[in-house]
Amino acid sequence: METNDSGWMTTVALACTVIITGLIYHKRKAMLLRRYGLHGPAALPVLGNMLELIKTGTTALEEKWLKEYGNVFVWYFGCMQSITVKDQDILKAVLIKDFSNFCNRKMLDTSPCPLDKGIFFLRDTDWKRVRSIMNPTFSSAKLRMMSDDINRCARHLAENLMRCTEKDESIAIKDYYGAFTIDVISMTAFGLDVDSQKNSDNKLISHMRKIFNNASVPIPVFLSAIFGDWMINLLKYLKICFYPRDSMEFFNREVRMMIEERRRNPSDRTDFLQLMLNASLETSDANANEKAERKVLTTDEVIGQSFLLFLAGYETTASLLSFSAYEMMCNPEVQDKIYEEIVEQLGDEEPTYENIGKLKYMELVLYETLRLYPALARINREAGKTIEINGVTIPQGSAVTIPIRALHQDPEIYPEPTLFKPERFVDFKPNQNIINFLPFGHGPRMCIGMRLALMEAKIAVTHVLRKVKFVQSIDTEIPIVLKDIGLTVPKNPIRLKVKQRTSWEH
Repeated sequence: METNDSGWMTTVALACTVIITGLIYHKRKAMLLRRYGLHGPAALPVLGNMLELIKTGTTALEEKWLKEYGNVFVWYFGCMQSITVKDQDILKAVLIKDFSNFCNRKMLDTSPCPLDKGIFFLRDTDWKRVRSIMNPTFSSAKLRMMSDDINRCARHLAENLMRCTEKDESIAIKDYYGAFTIDVISMTAFGLDVDSQKNSDNKLISHMRKIFNNASVPIPVFLSAIFGDWMINLLKYLKICFYPRDSMEFFNREVRMMIEERRRNPSDRTDFLQLMLNASLETSDANANEKAERKVLTTDEVIGQSFLLFLAGYETTASLLSFSAYEMMCNPEVQDKIYEEIVEQLGDEEPTYENIGKLKYMELVLYETLRLYPALARINREAGKTIEINGVTIPQGSAVTIPIRALHQDPEIYPEPTLFKPERFVDFKPNQNIINFLPFGHGPRMCIGMRLALMEAKIAVTHVLRKVKFVQSIDTEIPIVLKDIGLTVPKNPIRLKVKQRTSWEH
């Protein structure tokens, strides 16, 4: 009996010691942050502010904390220390001026190799090397060559929407735009004519949709946040990540086979796969130092970029087009103005890389859509070393969180921020140093596919509005309710009707 009591008391004492040690460590950490001039909500040891985030929702809590603590505050996602920054001067330093100290993202990703070789996930010299190789594949000359493929997919899209006018029923518009973007990526990235708009049984399409429909904050994120790097490494070793394992293995296998086929029989196509292979090694086991010095991509890196092209290219463009259709439906005068511009500027011409530059008003509409519905609600950068910016000390290893949606909804920057007003972007130039419009990020690490996404969207809208117009249906949800996750996606699919344009409208 005494032995049992002794064991029980030892267990209690050990647990109390661990708890007290954790509390002391947490208290000292909080004191250190206050000395740095950082304030924020109280956080629990180990869990941080995770329980409050789950209960209240990230967006609502972020808005509350910005009001309470100002444009710079510190909070914890598990053990991950994050400093949310909405201050314009600090953001310019983080994203541009002091980029060398903030060149990496603070990731809780557990994707195994080769999916972790995508440029979004890479760090330091690996990121710099791969980015420099990938930049030319998104040049103006390369995009011009891809416009024919995009037009082909957009014509199929318009024809499919025309067929929908024959029935007096609402449609989930993202189903159509999603199929269109999958077709575009398949064609421009791999030269594959999958025609997912008609052939929905294609294995590549079904696996990609399985991955895309996995838009939630999964258990691996919480485990990685609570237990740190060793948990991330363990989950990667066990191949437990955000995406379905069978879909990842299918994609890895298929792209590897395409690479082998291209190496046996090089293609004269100017698609992304061929452009990457032109800068790749024959094997993926190159010496790390040699790899850092040479302008080459390994096979694993080619697969990583291919996966990322599908993942990012689908969600960003399909969402942009879906939300723009919703806003055109809600604002018919905007929709009419875009159509009139197409008729006036292009007539019956096919949209190309060159002539879509004439569609100035359409561009304003797309920018305003991106302001209200940025693909990512927030992004982050990791501090490589402790640095003071504008009187705020950012400790080494901290994640600097940039609240994109909150910036885009700031009434001091955008008067009447909830209203859809494309004219607010009349004087906007995408290459200007504007730190309060970040749908594609900013600085050296901004989205590499920005120009491709905008070209794809303009070509699609041109073909679609020449054939149909968007109108409200009985089950259209107004206003849209957004999910509270990292991606900007509606809680329920956007449903609307399409009506054929009458002869007097042509």
